[in-house]
Amino acid sequence: MDTAQELELLIRSKYPIIYLETWEEERAEKLLKIIAQKLGKYLFIWTSTKGLFRSDIQEPIYNTNHPLNVLSHIYSADIAALYLLKDFHQHLDDPVVIRKLKDISGLFEKNDGCIIISTPEVKIPTELTRTMVHLELMLASRDELKEVIVEAIKELRNEANIYIGLSLDGLNQMAERLKGLTLSEAKRTIYQAILQDNRLTMEDLHRVVEAKKEIIEKSSILEIYYCQDSLSLVGGMDTLKSWLSKRKKALSEKAKKFGLEPPKGILIIGVQGCGKSLMAKAVARDWNLPLLKLDAGKIYDKYIGESEKNLRQALSITESMAPVVLWVDEIEKGFSYSQFSEADSGLSKRVFATFLTWLKEKKRMVFVVATSNDIFSLPPELIRKRKI
Repeated sequence: MDTAQELELLIRSKYPIIYLETWEEERAEKLLKIIAQKLGKYLFIWTSTKGLFRSDIQEPIYNTNHPLNVLSHIYSADIAALYLLKDFHQHLDDPVVIRKLKDISGLFEKNDGCIIISTPEVKIPTELTRTMVHLELMLASRDELKEVIVEAIKELRNEANIYIGLSLDGLNQMAERLKGLTLSEAKRTIYQAILQDNRLTMEDLHRVVEAKKEIIEKSSILEIYYCQDSLSLVGGMDTLKSWLSKRKKALSEKAKKFGLEPPKGILIIGVQGCGKSLMAKAVARDWNLPLLKLDAGKIYDKYIGESEKNLRQALSITESMAPVVLWVDEIEKGFSYSQFSEADSGLSKRVFATFLTWLKEKKRMVFVVATSNDIFSLPPELIRKRKI
């Protein structure tokens, strides 16, 4: 089930408030328009600059810019509609706003209305945890990105004479290379590739890759590698090579249809210079998968909540690019802690718990290659043996 289907299911299940975590306001709005039309409901949209307006009319309702005013209007209107409130999380520290949302929740449980708060940050007040459900809008799929490419081509063809030399397979490859970007970022990347020479061909794949690499590395703690080193360049490690050769087939579409669970990853431990990083790159090259590098030491931020946010964002981008190899370099720098130390107020434990839960529960084909110089710095939960 994709995010759009999950969102529709939550609305139909009569959840009064949905906390939609996303950077893509336009995409969220587009999805809600489709859902509203399908369910036969009106969609209202609110911003602090414009106020509340119906999506098909655009004329703002008088005096609804203030958060309390718009909530009072929604409560008094008593309409079984969908209400998309953009950036409303900034007002969730006001106890009066929280009280009004609780009042609306009781009303919507009877008339099938729903408030959707779209925001890039997770900030759910304790008072609303029983009435508000959280849903993360995953980054666009390959099919959505194909639509963006086609749309960009149509728009530019209306402005200039451009040459398109992409087959259907080429279009699929181009969309695959764009995975990990938002729809807006993907569209700008395609614009840039076309406008450089008024052409879009397979030769533009490297331009798309470089543009994507720059965007992701600027906005997250991930780095993208496109490797040329194969497993044959790694000396020794014959047992590991044999293991990798057997598990490679588990990432294929045939294995997926058969119901075979893909391997979760490996942990390589050794002194500096013994070939750990080379092995991580060689796995991605041998399996013909992109390689994302997560520098564990860059996870932590001086501001409260930013460290957990950095990790969640990195993992979200990683899953959107699946199948992919995630290289966690020097994992002990990000996921080691003293069980008897509270010097960081438990931050390292929370970050580690987030990563461990993701590693255990992930469904996407993300193969983790973690490297470490010091096994004694790693928590025992991370190095226990598993059957994979």
